[in-house]
Amino acid sequence: MLNIIPAPQQFMAGEGTLTLDATTQIVAELGTESAARWLRDGLARYAGIEVGAGLGPVIHLEIKPFEASLPDTIGTRADGDLAERELHSIEITHKNATITGVSAEAPPCGATTLVQLAALNGGVLPVGTIIDAPRLAWRGLSFDVVRCFHPASTVKDVLDLLAMYKMNVLHWHLTDSEGWRFQVDSWPLLTEVSGKTARGNREGGYYTPEEFAELVKYAADRFITVIPEFDSPGHTASVLRAYPELADQSIHDMEEAFCYLHPDQPCVPQFLADIYQAMAARTTGAYIHIGGDEAISMEHATFEQYIELALPLARATGKGVVAWQEAARGGLAEGDLVQFWIPDETAAKAQAVLASGQFPKLASLSEEVLRGFMTSVAIADRDIPLALEQGADVIISPSKQLYLDTKYPEPSVDPAQSEQHNRLGMPLQVYNNGTLEETYNWDPTTIKPDLPVERIAGVEAAIWCELIEGRDDLFFQLLPRLAGVAEKGWSRNLPWEDHKARLTQQPTLWDAVSLPYFKSSVVWDS
Repeated sequence: MLNIIPAPQQFMAGEGTLTLDATTQIVAELGTESAARWLRDGLARYAGIEVGAGLGPVIHLEIKPFEASLPDTIGTRADGDLAERELHSIEITHKNATITGVSAEAPPCGATTLVQLAALNGGVLPVGTIIDAPRLAWRGLSFDVVRCFHPASTVKDVLDLLAMYKMNVLHWHLTDSEGWRFQVDSWPLLTEVSGKTARGNREGGYYTPEEFAELVKYAADRFITVIPEFDSPGHTASVLRAYPELADQSIHDMEEAFCYLHPDQPCVPQFLADIYQAMAARTTGAYIHIGGDEAISMEHATFEQYIELALPLARATGKGVVAWQEAARGGLAEGDLVQFWIPDETAAKAQAVLASGQFPKLASLSEEVLRGFMTSVAIADRDIPLALEQGADVIISPSKQLYLDTKYPEPSVDPAQSEQHNRLGMPLQVYNNGTLEETYNWDPTTIKPDLPVERIAGVEAAIWCELIEGRDDLFFQLLPRLAGVAEKGWSRNLPWEDHKARLTQQPTLWDAVSLPYFKSSVVWDS
């Protein structure tokens, strides 16, 4: 068994080993230069091996077509390209290693495998052949930089982590009620006013056009596609602080969680068109995300009217559309992607709460807000069947398994983590999550029985930052769970004990680049 994550699809073991050291050479054929840089940098950062131009082992990177007896990759790529682009092989002998990919995207995946093997095994690689490709085409993380503003350096750390686990989408949650994080020239007050705010008394911030472009390129260099999100019509209190004219007074008088953009307001269509065009112009992916979740105070007809307004404006950018599952209530179409985040069991619980009238006590939310939220969630079990009827495909993001801001219910083996463990994580009354083992034991292709496999675009985790105060908190919540998410997206459905055996060794990678992680007793129980 190879001790890497995600587990490769096929490994045929040979006899002997190959040791990488300072005499190792990297030979990159045309089109593999990015993979060679990632390999060289990764060996230095994670394995402490500064490869040179000596007379030792050679790692050869090439692009050429080949046939493999692997299951087809399922789903949709965020860059709009063909799903099979990541197919690659790694041939390791006792003298050399060769990474062969069918496209420029594939050798970096093989390079990541070699980096992990070298880092986790002291530079020693097992002789053999790996043939590998992802199970699902879209493997992402929704990253909230609004509630807690994360500087460009932290975004780069997140991108490096995604690349290390062969994840290929950064869904960048750039706007919410608490703040606004990217500059739009025609609406300067978005950043001048709401770029300065975050949740509570936290310091705000936003990415300048230069920073934004640099981060999109940094992601692309790691073959990660950035999908920007402007969340609306709900989650828009920051918009209304900057431009009150986008809503009438009755909306301004509501609690912040109830604020929304009304489709009848004269400036709203131009505002949407300008924001979508700005997002589309600054990213290279095939999609933009229009939000659509938790518009908890809108009448159905008004919400439907808003989605009917927003969709053609978003499509007019030339990009495809991604939206949260509630957007199906407004009418999606073939080619759109809808993000499934509300499990049917959560909808059933909301129905029970509404029937009983007994709402959970949460200090941060009023009963009125909870009632609005529960009312929206109670009909969520209809969303995905409706989206499928409309022709949309589905990104799997169920909150129970893939919301990484949820609380770890099990203890840490390190008493020094008790304060952070107690402080972080959304309350169990909000998301009924389980231990690390319980949140690993699921299958994206069967999580929703009425969802045909061929209509699954991929998987995407989410990290929301209501309770996260900075970089240490962020990675405490991301790790070790993100490794399991990566495996669900890449590998066949493997048992927990198999994953756990490999997960126990992953801190070698995280410690090498100073990433904090939760020391779960479910994993490190000895």
